[in-house]
Amino acid sequence: MKKALPDGRYRIIKISRDAVYEAVREEVKDHLEDFFDVSDCTKYISHHNMDFETGEYICCVENFNGTLASPPEIDIEKLLENMEDTTNSLYNPGRYAELSLEEITAIQNKSA
Repeated sequence: MKKALPDGRYRIIKISRDAVYEAVREEVKDHLEDFFDVSDCTKYISHHNMDFETGEYICCVENFNGTLASPPEIDIEKLLENMEDTTNSLYNPGRYAELSLEEITAIQNKSA
């Protein structure tokens, strides 16, 4: 059966903000190699969060190292709150910041 949209008909998708977050999160997870310039996403774990009031989204990728939990020092909510945008588009070169744990901790601890 051929899929087609009949003449004079419209298909509409309306989604909630939770569904928008889900779509963005899944897109980033499905393309970690592209967005974070890594060769094998199975070696990395990603942490995601979104502020629904501001519409800001953050993703942190780290080496897997045999554990599924991020170091307790990394607070993805604090990073979302305190970190400046790294890019205005997921498709720009240089879209991510590569930081040490000390740099992440400093960002998390800065006053708003």
